[in-house]
Amino acid sequence: MKDGINIEKIGELAFTVGMIIVFVVGILTPFVKDWQVVLLSLLTILGFLVGMLNISPKETTQFLVAAIAIMLSAGTLGIAFGSGNQNPNIGVAITGYMQAVAAFIAPAASVVAIGAIKRLASAR
Repeated sequence: MKDGINIEKIGELAFTVGMIIVFVVGILTPFVKDWQVVLLSLLTILGFLVGMLNISPKETTQFLVAAIAIMLSAGTLGIAFGSGNQNPNIGVAITGYMQAVAAFIAPAASVVAIGAIKRLASAR
């Protein structure tokens, strides 16, 4: 057993905690309004950690395509359910969930994209 911090485990923990917070924010959006800024800020920090620690250069393209799909669907579903849906509670929960997903995925995608650009720029 090695002494020290296992970076891989930190990345896995950041992802797991982030997904739990995303789920909680989505399901409990009406009840966590007072904590929403704190929780979304925490998701942003965890997203940066996930992008830095979990995604290898080999996984960059696959991750960025998935992140683009998630961000587009988050925006679309947020608009669709946030615009006077017949059941406002469902609309609020889905909109909150999509905001949380975006707060978690966007920083990870930014870090991975910047790394990809850096590798492309230094490849010549």
